[in-house]
Amino acid sequence: MKKLLLLGLALAAVSAAFAFPTVTGTSGGILVPSSDVSNGVTIATTNFADFDDDDFQFPPTVLLYGKDAFEIGAGYAGESFYNEDAFSWSVFGKWVLPVALGPAKLAAGAEYRTDDDDYHTSFLYLTGTMPVFSSSKLTLTALHTDDSYYDENKFTFMANLEKTLESGAAVGLEWYWGLPGVLDFSSEFNDASNAGKPQGAAYITYPVDDQLSLRLGISGIVLNTEDEGDNAWVLGAAYTL
Repeated sequence: MKKLLLLGLALAAVSAAFAFPTVTGTSGGILVPSSDVSNGVTIATTNFADFDDDDFQFPPTVLLYGKDAFEIGAGYAGESFYNEDAFSWSVFGKWVLPVALGPAKLAAGAEYRTDDDDYHTSFLYLTGTMPVFSSSKLTLTALHTDDSYYDENKFTFMANLEKTLESGAAVGLEWYWGLPGVLDFSSEFNDASNAGKPQGAAYITYPVDDQLSLRLGISGIVLNTEDEGDNAWVLGAAYTL
């Protein structure tokens, strides 16, 4: 039990030092928020790259502040989740709960997002992150989405498995069940609608130095389907002041 606790503390320290924002803002994987908290002020941009689109849009950018058990932030994007011709902004926060579930550190979070066409989305989630084996951690998340654009009010279940390598880089895999339309980026990059189908993602996060980290990933991996289409490449950079 003592060794497990020490492993958890070591992983928490590494995670806090290199916490990378998700696409929506709070720290975690590509879409899965972890129960880790960033340390200090971080400026980051993460985008689903469409190399066939020649029109420049200001990339989704977030300003994130984390300390101890709290994390808050705000974001702006030149292209909203709902309309490529509208800008959007968001505010979000995360709180590490004072209770744990076995080896899992628990956190609760919320986000509100809107654009200049008055579409809006609110996210509420409960997430737990735990060590599973050497230098690896597992995160399980229950997310509730209330969205006006797709007129959805639904729960989504997510999982993330991330391993930290000796170089300091982290590689991760994610799975999603029941993604809401506002987060179903595969439908934008694939010809056929994949609504309701399990999806996955993979990524690598590399710390260039103590302040700058880069992320490369691929999302919109649709499972149990024969639909053809391009996946969504994820490009990101985070700088901690």
